[in-house]
Amino acid sequence: MYSVLHLKNRTYLILFFLLQHLFGISFAQQIPIEYNGKGSIFEYIKYAKDKQKDLGERKEYVEKARALLLLEKNDSLRNKYFSEIALAYLNLNDSLNFRKFNSESIRLSRKLGDSITLANDYWDLAAHHSNEDVKDSAFYNFYRAQKIFIGLKDSLTAAKMLLSMARVQADLEDFTGSEITTIEAVRIFKSLNANGQLYECYSTLGKNYNQLGEYQQALFYHKEALVYLDKLKKDPKNAKDRSLNFIGVVYRNMGENLKAAENFQQALANDALKKHDPELYAALLDNLAYSRLKLQDTLGIYELFNRALYIRDSLSDYGGIAINKLHLIEYYLYKKDTSKAIQEAKDVVAITTGKKNYRDKLSALKILASLEKDYKYGEAYIKLNDSLVKAERTIRNKFARIKFETDEYIEKTEELSQQKKLILIISVIIIILGSLVFVIINQRIKNKKLQLEQDQQKANEE
Repeated sequence: MYSVLHLKNRTYLILFFLLQHLFGISFAQQIPIEYNGKGSIFEYIKYAKDKQKDLGERKEYVEKARALLLLEKNDSLRNKYFSEIALAYLNLNDSLNFRKFNSESIRLSRKLGDSITLANDYWDLAAHHSNEDVKDSAFYNFYRAQKIFIGLKDSLTAAKMLLSMARVQADLEDFTGSEITTIEAVRIFKSLNANGQLYECYSTLGKNYNQLGEYQQALFYHKEALVYLDKLKKDPKNAKDRSLNFIGVVYRNMGENLKAAENFQQALANDALKKHDPELYAALLDNLAYSRLKLQDTLGIYELFNRALYIRDSLSDYGGIAINKLHLIEYYLYKKDTSKAIQEAKDVVAITTGKKNYRDKLSALKILASLEKDYKYGEAYIKLNDSLVKAERTIRNKFARIKFETDEYIEKTEELSQQKKLILIISVIIIILGSLVFVIINQRIKNKKLQLEQDQQKANEE
């Protein structure tokens, strides 16, 4: 009898650990792992991410981490390292190695049920696609990450994914869709008192409404952004000067060029911009010159335009160069120098071709069609404009389809996963019950045999 009970206890223990494994793995993998030790993988990864170090030195450190990773046998640790090394490669703009390590981390995360690492992997992949200007793939992966962060009850990071999705929508000129997504993020950030993120959200809303031509709403949201910025202990990345630039652009679009110029000048009063944010500094110079042109205050603006253009050229800021040249075209037309205006317009067409900067290319083609007698510019303008109108109609449906298909995939995956778990549990229970029945029957047979032997022995003794 003892042997049967002992076997039962062992069987229940086996069943308990199997069930714990089946239901507990996704939680176990979410426990943060502490990395330490001199010359460890984590230490090399940390150095590889340090932007204060030389680029070549950072690459050496990530290769050292990669070499040590080959010696690691623990899958949970390997997965964390794969994800961290992938991020290091992303920061080093090494797309090939990033995709290799990111893909492996996604595979391992799914296998291990490591939800935290999987969400971060999708976030990194979305950032990669955004850098590569593959916006629909960026949106898709931000959305996948957001769904996982919601499941992990990480509201702050889930809302950050929403804001990133909204920016992608704005980049693809789905300004209404971007507005809806941003407002969804605002609700979450407000509940968390996340003032820095609220600044970013209201700034995004301001830019969206400016593009939609709703300038009063744009001004309201840009000024609301500054309210939340004032609540922060320090101004992150010259955010106030960036907002002043946005506000200036809105005023200019409203025809209030004096107010526009005042905002640009206020931002330019920050002498540190030239060194620490030359891209913004160049934009402010260009915008100030353009607003003064609108006011017919042209003294010294040609020099401002060219200073901005020189900086943008040194930064390879092709979007900025195109805008700068469009402003110069208006300057040359104001000066009645048509030949220079035509040349600048041709430059804009050349710069924007292949850069997905369709709006500026469209503006340049429209100018050329009006200034040149060549019909090809008019035809090119009509063709590009028609394709943009068609793209605007489809992009909204594309984002909705991405959300629907992702939700459907997640639902089916979760359903399939639950089915597999249920089948496995039932199979284990059947095997255990079968084993118990076999052991009990076998033990009863042995007991009967033993009883018969004892009875026979007693009969022989009599």
